[in-house]
Amino acid sequence: IRQQTNYQVVLNGGNNLAAQLKRADKSKAELAFILGEEEFGNQEILVKYLRQDLPQKKVKVTAISEFLKRK
Repeated sequence: IRQQTNYQVVLNGGNNLAAQLKRADKSKAELAFILGEEEFGNQEILVKYLRQDLPQKKVKVTAISEFLKRK
């Protein structure tokens, strides 16, 4: 994914979700990708927009590369 886009992937575990989103916001990230139990079971990634007033959306794991190309 990194070769095809200008995005940096940061794996962040160990804290609760609120703390992880706060860290992502502080880092000036534009998007947060959330993979919880429900998303994992459905093979989806929840995309949360941190810099735009847009609703979060679920993207199939198999479609995430195409999603990022459109950003």
